[in-house]
Amino acid sequence: MGSVPVNSKEQSSQSTEKLFAILEYLTNSRLPVRLQDVSESLGIPQSTLLRYFSTLIKENYVYQDEDTKRYAMTWKICRFGYMLRSNLGIRSIIGPYLNLLANKLGLNSCAVILDGYESIYIDLVEDPSGMTNTLLRIGKRAPLHSTGSGKVMLSTFSDYDLEKYIKERGLLKLTENTITDETQLREQLKEIRTRRYATDNEECEQGLRCISVPVFDYTNGVIAAVSMFGNVSKTDDEFMTGKVLYELLQVSRVLSFKFGCGAEVWENFEMPANGECVTGPGNLGGGAL
Repeated sequence: MGSVPVNSKEQSSQSTEKLFAILEYLTNSRLPVRLQDVSESLGIPQSTLLRYFSTLIKENYVYQDEDTKRYAMTWKICRFGYMLRSNLGIRSIIGPYLNLLANKLGLNSCAVILDGYESIYIDLVEDPSGMTNTLLRIGKRAPLHSTGSGKVMLSTFSDYDLEKYIKERGLLKLTENTITDETQLREQLKEIRTRRYATDNEECEQGLRCISVPVFDYTNGVIAAVSMFGNVSKTDDEFMTGKVLYELLQVSRVLSFKFGCGAEVWENFEMPANGECVTGPGNLGGGAL
């Protein structure tokens, strides 16, 4: 029986997959590698690899050591990351989704990044009705222990970093609901890692409730947190951990993909059905609390 012909589109797709496999292999190798090792690891014939390497060397993405004849990446590929970060900042990628969330759910939405031992608001879309009275503004800083987004960030801290944060910053009481007990905070951070969301129940500002989710980047670490918040009259538990949480996690997934997050971060995670979300082993990263 004759072999099944491969059409040109399929062949092109396979060639592209091989190219990316080669680039990822070289990028993950700490030292220059032998042609034979690449061939054995990727299952690509050496003759085929030589054609790829020839093109990559010509374009200055790969070099071959003159003495050992081994191959390694040049730094030229770093230009892509630099140009991408310059042209497509975090805010420009997240911003459209904040608008979408605010208009769809009728709450305020915001994006936060970690800056030292504080969270900083890099974007904010206000409640379309304009009924929420909030002190939040773009550029405002907030303690990590008293906000949903801050607790998302804290949940990625190692034991050492968490202890250092508490020692240096303390657990300042901002409202009657602020968590000021270290044991209670640690327990809550454990839960945040597992369920992949954090809440703020009038802990930072009286009268406001918030729910936050992480956004992962190409390191599979948390690059930002996206939150929805509003007056207590509009943010009951059923709504926040049901409809709002579901929409937030959908956005978190899309944004994480756009920031280069690996599929393994999401593969053991179940989206919530009627409120609570259920996770497998792939929980939010960080130290053991």
